[in-house]
Amino acid sequence: MKILLIKPPLDLFDFEVASIVPPLGLAYIAGFLEKNDYNVKILDTVVEDTEPKHIKDNLYHWGLSYEKINEFILKEKPDVVGIGCLFSSQFRNSMVVAKHAKEAGCIVVVGGTHASANPEELLKSGYIDYVVLGEGEETVLELMKSIENKEELRSNSSKSRIGKYHNKYTFLNNKKSISDSAICKIDGLAYKYRGKIHVNQKTKYIKNIDTIPMPARHLLPMKKYLDLGSGHGPSVMRTPCTSVITSRGCPFNCVFCSTHNVWGKTWRGRDAKKVVDEVEEIVKTYGVKEVHFDDDNISLDRERMEQICNEIIKRGLKIKWCTPNGIALWTLDEALLRLMKKSGCYKLSFGLESGDKETLKFIRKPLQNLGIVKEKVALVNSAGIWTQGFFIIGFPYESLSSVQNTVNFAVDVDLDFASFEIAAPLPGTDLYRIMRKENMVNEIDWEDIRLRHVEMKTKHFTTKELVKLQKQVYLGFFKRRLFGYLNPIKTFKRLRRIDSLDSLKFIAKIAKRVYYNAVVRGVE
Repeated sequence: MKILLIKPPLDLFDFEVASIVPPLGLAYIAGFLEKNDYNVKILDTVVEDTEPKHIKDNLYHWGLSYEKINEFILKEKPDVVGIGCLFSSQFRNSMVVAKHAKEAGCIVVVGGTHASANPEELLKSGYIDYVVLGEGEETVLELMKSIENKEELRSNSSKSRIGKYHNKYTFLNNKKSISDSAICKIDGLAYKYRGKIHVNQKTKYIKNIDTIPMPARHLLPMKKYLDLGSGHGPSVMRTPCTSVITSRGCPFNCVFCSTHNVWGKTWRGRDAKKVVDEVEEIVKTYGVKEVHFDDDNISLDRERMEQICNEIIKRGLKIKWCTPNGIALWTLDEALLRLMKKSGCYKLSFGLESGDKETLKFIRKPLQNLGIVKEKVALVNSAGIWTQGFFIIGFPYESLSSVQNTVNFAVDVDLDFASFEIAAPLPGTDLYRIMRKENMVNEIDWEDIRLRHVEMKTKHFTTKELVKLQKQVYLGFFKRRLFGYLNPIKTFKRLRRIDSLDSLKFIAKIAKRVYYNAVVRGVE
């Protein structure tokens, strides 16, 4: 049985950055299937054509055209096409790819963050046979085995299909009950049968994630990613650069976060030595010089974080690394930060979200003591590690004074860099449910669910007012931080971190991005 996994193209506004990095989610699924003797290929449509094409206004298409994608599917003749549907704003792209795959006669499976939150919507399209909810490895494997065992569920009569394997399938239209099929018992699987949608909620997660093989990077055009010099976000100090994931799950319950839709609430970390085994492999195989740890909570187990750093040092891996998704600020202390710096850490990001106490209560942030936040950031700065804070404005009940508190805090906490995004009511989150209940969002065009372009209203702001406010916030932060750099002591300490040409290039790149956000976008 031939399986093709596809990362769909992206439609992005001119102010959005295309992150052209290996799709590790698909690579993990592929590695798991290969371990079980399945024939798998991956098509990352974005890296195969990195020249953006203008669609309309300030919207651009990144990746292969749909005609090229269709040609690839027809040429490969896969039995099953699996499609990543990660971002709500890219929902339409996933659906167009699904339509082409279905018209080519393939069994179509979709997974990812958006798919996990909206399985019914996807199944109503008529192009999708199965939706995988949450962590996908075991669910996908069970589904493939069921298909091989002629347990495919379809409510329509069989059509002429490409691929010899399809001719061997039997269909369940003549079965007395859906319970006759083992497929209905697969955990974390949604499907449509005889006009009715069935959703088996995700209840089982892989406890020992060390049992999962490394992501199948050998199925990806790694040279193309590495030659682009792209990373997770604009902050790359050294190239080649690539991402690694060392843990899954988050035990916290932030109102805006959709990570639980995929990874659940139980944190599970890989063994430190196995993590560094992967780092060492990509260094030796691909010449990687920088690693982005894309975990949500890499340091939640402090002892494991120490072990990872010590193992990197012990093996003499001369890499730089950072945490573009953020890190648990409260887990950091002086000793750990020194060790992180020694192992190659040059930048830490923090999901601080707000500098307003009432807003933090609404968000349900695990760390709400702003004094402790300042102390921890000061420790990171003292360790010679660059700091970035992620902030969100436009929560349902947030006032102008609350937003100003956030800007003031972002300056006072002495961060090197900060980003300010608009609260997006992502599907499957409590924020979405609250805003629907308050009639702040109605039926949503998922294309509008973007961190810098959200169609909604709050108690105090309209959509246009929020966008205007975001620009003012960026400009205000930029001006005040620029003034703060006139402090010779603080400026000298920061300049001491520029210890190489790589560091200087990194700062130049970040400065260009900050200038764009604060000045170019701020005066539009």
